[in-house]
Amino acid sequence: MLIMDRRTLAARMTILLLASRCAFAAPTTAPAPSGNLDLTFTQRSPESSPAAMARRTSLTLAQLGDDYDLSQRPYKAYVPSNYDPTVPVGIFVYLGYKDSTGAPPLWAPVLDKHHLIFITPVCHSGKQYAPAVPAWQSMGLAFDAVYNLEQQYNIDRKRIYMMAWANSTQMSLDMADVFTGFVLTYDETYFGRITMSNGSFYPPNFAPPDTLAMRRAKPRAFAMLDDQGNQEGNWNFCQLKLAAMKSLGFQHLLLASASLQADLHYVNFTTGWFENQVLPFLDAASAEKTQSPVAQSPGNPSQPAAPPESPAAHLLTMAKLLINNQQYDLARDKLQSILDDYPNDPAAATAQQLLDQIKDQQ
Repeated sequence: MLIMDRRTLAARMTILLLASRCAFAAPTTAPAPSGNLDLTFTQRSPESSPAAMARRTSLTLAQLGDDYDLSQRPYKAYVPSNYDPTVPVGIFVYLGYKDSTGAPPLWAPVLDKHHLIFITPVCHSGKQYAPAVPAWQSMGLAFDAVYNLEQQYNIDRKRIYMMAWANSTQMSLDMADVFTGFVLTYDETYFGRITMSNGSFYPPNFAPPDTLAMRRAKPRAFAMLDDQGNQEGNWNFCQLKLAAMKSLGFQHLLLASASLQADLHYVNFTTGWFENQVLPFLDAASAEKTQSPVAQSPGNPSQPAAPPESPAAHLLTMAKLLINNQQYDLARDKLQSILDDYPNDPAAATAQQLLDQIKDQQ
């Protein structure tokens, strides 16, 4: 009987040991979803807050109007069907001229091949189709898309691109700290005078960006899309616009031809202009950059990127750059924003010191 008890005890101990191993086994992680997706996020990017967007767009909070609820702003997306967490993927944010219904069906094989996520908010900011949201909200939703995808996927931060329509030049110049390349689609706007050969000119459509925004934008890639067959319209304007940007030191510029009816009729975008012209241009320009929206660890580029700065620390960095460039009025605005919006942040003490130091500087 004693022998049987020992055997029974041993068997029970074995069962308990196996059970404990199963209980403490590492949980399996569900693979990130891929293919065509309907996405809804709840976590806003620090860059999309009304205070941050007001500074970015030079608007007041009153001019921005009502804020948006991200949980009520759905997205359509396509994640490569061959997504592998060990292979970084880029992001292509599309801001359409009408409400989005999905990723371009013809693009799926291209997105798979080039490891690129396509994402678009359902809403739009163009005035051609009602209802529309304010442009700053579309910009904010673009930041939110990047921020949330970075939480779920292995993102290559050198390949964060955006394609937009109306006012895309102004939007891109205000977003060049996060996005590394832009597709400006049928955009007739510019911040400077565009003079034609006969002496007539197009007046500026918006105010020039500040010194820091220009500094960030000049190394980025700007691909302009228009119809070369329309020689009397936008194509000539885009040629002059490209030359004007080049004269200011913009380093990566491309003017590519695409037909509004044949190539760019959403949602049936064709692939030729995208895969053969625009995407290689964006990728080549990004590959040249040693800088990215989040700086690499100094002395060891192979280390993971450092975490993003807090909004207050980011403002402080911009203010110091402006002070070094003797842009004291702009620096004071940034420093005062820290004190007003982030009084409890560690950067506030330094902001007050700098504000005292430059209070009489002109």
